[in-house]
Amino acid sequence: MEDCEPLLVETTVIKSFETESIRPITVYQALQAERLPSGVQFSLGGAKFDKVLLVTHVMLRFSDTNAARGAYDLDDGTGRIYGSRLNKAGQDHVAFSAMIRQFDNSLACVTGKIIQRGQQKMVDIESMIGAGYHQAMYHVLDCMRTSLIIAEKYKEQAHNADEMLVVQELKGDAEAIIAPDSQAFKQSYRSFLDLPQNDEVCRF
Repeated sequence: MEDCEPLLVETTVIKSFETESIRPITVYQALQAERLPSGVQFSLGGAKFDKVLLVTHVMLRFSDTNAARGAYDLDDGTGRIYGSRLNKAGQDHVAFSAMIRQFDNSLACVTGKIIQRGQQKMVDIESMIGAGYHQAMYHVLDCMRTSLIIAEKYKEQAHNADEMLVVQELKGDAEAIIAPDSQAFKQSYRSFLDLPQNDEVCRF
């Protein structure tokens, strides 16, 4: 089986400001993702996403497969998660059966949404494309890179928030110290230009 184009993976990057973000993810990360109150989006490492991209070994579950649904075990070496692909296009049994068997016992790029029922998570598969081992290795690196970028982003935001808090505390302390002394000096100067001229005589 030939490898699919590398660009299928390389151009898939998380975009958190779009209405539907796709995040490259491992099965282990998918199992660790937290469902948000909306019940639609999930979060991992503080970043929300709608869909996931997995590069995983696909194994068809014949006992759970029928004319309306193809059932899979998705295993990428970091964990295993259940996947399901519905016959949304209403294909006839023969055509749908051929499609869902196409990637059985092979590597594939799987795009879909995480669904959680009780404590169990699964992937609602939207598309599958054949993949090669080089893509599987690249995908793991891409997942690590994406996680590091997100972690660094939130670390920087937390650092900036801490700095702002320190500045506000120092400002509050300084105002508390200056306030009593400022009452003794009735005449205040708004700027350097408001200071007395050099030729004026200072009277004590």
